[in-house]
Amino acid sequence: MEDVIGAGTAAGIRVCPGTECGVSRRAFVGATLAAAAAALLAGCGDGQIGPAENPFGPDSPGAGTVIRVADYPALAQVGGIVRVDTPGGSVAVVHAAQGTYAVLSMRCPHQGTRVNISGNAFVCPNHNARFNAAGQWTGGQRTGSLVPVPFTYSAAAGTITLGAGAG
Repeated sequence: MEDVIGAGTAAGIRVCPGTECGVSRRAFVGATLAAAAAALLAGCGDGQIGPAENPFGPDSPGAGTVIRVADYPALAQVGGIVRVDTPGGSVAVVHAAQGTYAVLSMRCPHQGTRVNISGNAFVCPNHNARFNAAGQWTGGQRTGSLVPVPFTYSAAAGTITLGAGAG
């Protein structure tokens, strides 16, 4: 005969033989596990670890920092990537195409560790998440992509200025 969790008493819940008190223990445990699994799945969202939104909000790392492209020889070639340390954190400047640059936060979206430049890509030293030169996640620990940092590029001055609202 199976024990059944039944109605409450002044001392708490009483256990009844058979099914005369209510739900069987097996049904109760099964329902509890199903509810826990549903809550976990709902909390996982898109299956990525870490925030999908911009963790910096409107204040980008190093807003106002001016980067002279000529100061970084690697940026002379398309595909070149350099790390620039700013007061707001490290950013990567990528020479994406002739006259076109990208600036990415070097903070891994998983746990905030600074990613390393590895050839023409990035890798997180903590969990081996890998990102291409555009900052898109490509493998390793599942996470979101690197966050782009707003900037303006002045071809005449040869400078990149970091800042919110720039592009």
